[in-house]
Amino acid sequence: MKYLKKFVLSPLEAIPIICIYMMLKALPVAVSSALMGKLARWVGPFLPVTRLGLKNLHAAFPDKTPAECKKIIKDVWENLGRTVGELPHSHTLAKNPKYIEVVHGERIEELKNDGKGGIFFSAHLANWELPHLVVNQHQLPIWLIWRAPNNWISTWFLKKVRESSLTTLVSKGSKGSKQMIKVLLENGHVGLLLDQRLSEGEKIPFFNRPALTVTGPAKLANKMGIPLVPVQVERLKGCHFRITFHPPLKLGKTPLETTEKITKTLEGWITKNPGQWLWLHNRWRG
Repeated sequence: MKYLKKFVLSPLEAIPIICIYMMLKALPVAVSSALMGKLARWVGPFLPVTRLGLKNLHAAFPDKTPAECKKIIKDVWENLGRTVGELPHSHTLAKNPKYIEVVHGERIEELKNDGKGGIFFSAHLANWELPHLVVNQHQLPIWLIWRAPNNWISTWFLKKVRESSLTTLVSKGSKGSKQMIKVLLENGHVGLLLDQRLSEGEKIPFFNRPALTVTGPAKLANKMGIPLVPVQVERLKGCHFRITFHPPLKLGKTPLETTEKITKTLEGWITKNPGQWLWLHNRWRG
């Protein structure tokens, strides 16, 4: 059964995805983004996971009407579709100021030259695949913590697409955590998305509901005295973005306090652009 899955089922799952990726890559970025955005906006609301998204929205924003929440969910699907359509063109977007307005990019140079490691953190907002490429434009290597797909072909392909001489993917888990600590001790820089659902961690309020939240980055920042840099991504229109490198977060007295500050930061960004966050995942489960 193991070999059947590896050599038969895995290719059947992965090859269509790779083919779609290559077709999207052949299109102009604006066309690829718009096409996938419109498709997702039309199909997405009919999928069962939309019910979870609406439930999450109603809980987070009890003052919003059902019609407002449905509008937001359509925006969520469009943003997700656009992000998929933009993935093959990520390097094109990151290199062209026509598509990306970088606010306080000088902070990347400051981190590059401060003689210590650092952590950039963001969320699944707008197109979350772009910030590390902007960091790379300053010739600053970055290690990204990610959850590899179960499909070995998809994992190989995504690593090939996303990794470069300046970007290294590190898998989540105990081995990845040890590697992240090693990178930081060697004055390297790590990129994290800190809004994912977890099966462990500390219960911290997120939109007034307790959510299991990772405290490891805060513990490292508090213990090692390294900066935690909030990176906010906003979709302005179509495939045009604003990426803001905020000042390093003022650390709390304890890792728990620091983690609460991180959560409040993410919550503020999501509240500003609720249609650009991934409400479709069960952030509050567990």
